[in-house]
Amino acid sequence: MLNRYLLVILALTSLVMQACNSGKNPLPQQNEEDEKEVYIPEIIESFDCFPQDGESTFEIVTWNVEQYPLDIDTPGAIKTTLDTMKVDIIAFQEVKTPNNLIEAVIDSLPDWEFVYADVRYDLEIGFAYRPSEIISIESLELLYPDSSNAFPREPVFTTIEHVSGLKVNLINIHLKCCNDGEERRAIASQLLKKYIDTNLANEATILLGDFNDEIDDANNPFTNFIDDNANYRFADMEIAKGSSEFWSYPSYGPEGSHIDHILISNELFDLEIETKTLTLDNCISRYEYNVSDHLPIMSTFSTN
Repeated sequence: MLNRYLLVILALTSLVMQACNSGKNPLPQQNEEDEKEVYIPEIIESFDCFPQDGESTFEIVTWNVEQYPLDIDTPGAIKTTLDTMKVDIIAFQEVKTPNNLIEAVIDSLPDWEFVYADVRYDLEIGFAYRPSEIISIESLELLYPDSSNAFPREPVFTTIEHVSGLKVNLINIHLKCCNDGEERRAIASQLLKKYIDTNLANEATILLGDFNDEIDDANNPFTNFIDDNANYRFADMEIAKGSSEFWSYPSYGPEGSHIDHILISNELFDLEIETKTLTLDNCISRYEYNVSDHLPIMSTFSTN
């Protein structure tokens, strides 16, 4: 008899629990659109992320923006970044839809202009600049257009004049990636040095962009520049040799990699003040997903 009562009690308990559970709301299923609504980038203003230009200085940034626009929130994040950090010129790589960058970002920022070159594989290379600081910029020129093995995307050349009177030649590059591209990067490095040595001798020159390789390894493809240390210097070499916290490509492997560089000619050695990583990932939420897998590198030069 006791066992029969026990079975009845257990059965009633089970029915009560089922009735209670049937009244619970199921957990909501989050789709991709919901996630976009939840993770709109928050931007925190910080001097380290958004530097302000100083008096009598020239600031230049290189920034791979990973197939811009990476996400629906990318234009807003880049617009706020440009509107907040007061640098003079930014060398962009991987602008997949430049018209979007112009219409969604540049047109709404009266302090900025944007020019770009149509390079191979539709990942365009360009420059955003502030006309109040960069008073002239020559038409963009594609270098080595027939050397597609060395340059899957042609180097883009221009000459700018800063409001201070400083004139600088700029070569914006995006070299072949990955381990199978090391030989091609070495060939590209030889051609780039030949071009500068031949055409821009005794002129202030900056070669910058996504080199797609590290520079602190003794066997790296750019030793031709490094060995010629009387004429050339990687302004970001200390970053390359330093903490991985400041490397430009944090998404690579367990520690990241430093593959975005600013190389300067000896005419600028004495003018360089500092070169640093702009740690936008500390100030823009979900930066890697909303903006880019690369961090910008900035060099500041005196114009006195």
